[in-house]
Amino acid sequence: LGGEEKSEENRLAVAQVVKNLCDSLSRTQPSIPQILIGDFNDTPTNHSLVDKLGADTLMKGKSSLYNLTYQLEKKGEGSYFYKNKWEMLDNIIISKTLLHSSKLKVSKAHINHNPMLMYKNRQGVLSPSRTYTGKEYHGGFSDHLPVYVDLIF
Repeated sequence: LGGEEKSEENRLAVAQVVKNLCDSLSRTQPSIPQILIGDFNDTPTNHSLVDKLGADTLMKGKSSLYNLTYQLEKKGEGSYFYKNKWEMLDNIIISKTLLHSSKLKVSKAHINHNPMLMYKNRQGVLSPSRTYTGKEYHGGFSDHLPVYVDLIF
């Protein structure tokens, strides 16, 4: 709460905790795949995800983690609509061991743009159908669109 600058310290702290957990898991079980998915309240290129968590935006980067949703953001897509702009706040981050797994293949990340999840305003602009705006109830689903990844066994 309170905007990007006010909440950055908390987002950085959470990213560090998640990084520590991923590193611990990698040390104890190096080949186990890891998938981090959800509303990180940061885009794939934000400091908390790139520098603190270490989620590469390039598949061939040096980190052990890769952010699949970076490619969506790069194309101007997003899961959250704010001030007439789409932002990619919902991220799918995977361990690179998953990229090289012989048992499980990752295809790509998606944003679910199902029409029943959308709201069209008076200007005809589509955005996620929100449950609330402030304290006003609208009966929608969420202010974010769902993200998902194709996994092939």
